[in-house]
Amino acid sequence: MKKLFIASVALLLSACGTFPSASEYWTYQGKPVTPKIVVPEMEACGFINTWNPISMDKDSLANAYLCMEKKGFLFAGKKACTWIDSKICK
Repeated sequence: MKKLFIASVALLLSACGTFPSASEYWTYQGKPVTPKIVVPEMEACGFINTWNPISMDKDSLANAYLCMEKKGFLFAGKKACTWIDSKICK
C-alpha cells in the first residue's frame, strides 16, 4: 500500500511539471519569442519535430537551422554552425 501511494505521488508530481520544448529556446533579433510564433517558422524551414528535432540527420538539421538564421532567429543565442557538426557548415 505504501509503495502504491509513493508511486501515485511521483506520477502526480511528474504530470504537473512542464518540460521545455526546443521551440522555447529561440530568439528573434535577440528577443525571446513564443512557440506560437516560432513553431510555424520551424515547420516552414523543414523541422520534422519542433518539440525535439533529434531524429533528423545532421545535414537536414543544419539546413533547417540555417534557414531559421536567415529569417532572423537564433537558437540559444548562437549561430548553428558554431555547434552543429555537419559538412554543410564546413
